Amino acid sequence: MSEDQSVLKEWTVSIPPPIIYYRKNIVCYAKGEIKVVYPWDGLVVVLQLNGQTVASQTIINGATIFTNLNTGIYKVITLGIVKEINIIQK
Repeated sequence: MSEDQSVLKEWTVSIPPPIIYYRKNIVCYAKGEIKVVYPWDGLVVVLQLNGQTVASQTIINGATIFTNLNTGIYKVITLGIVKEINIIQK
């Protein structure tokens, strides 16, 4: 409603669910992993290292997991959002 109450408008606001990221660093018995969780299946997630695409996967059953990762700063790209995740040796 406007300040003078002469105009009434109805608005619908949509807020997408958050993208959740999990990281497993490298340990003596396993390489690193990045898990991306999002409730909309079919979403493509791209993984880059040093500006090069190393993998591209689709979210299925709410998640996708990139495994067998070496150390480095990875960029996870989906929905136009870029998230940097650092995989380190523990």
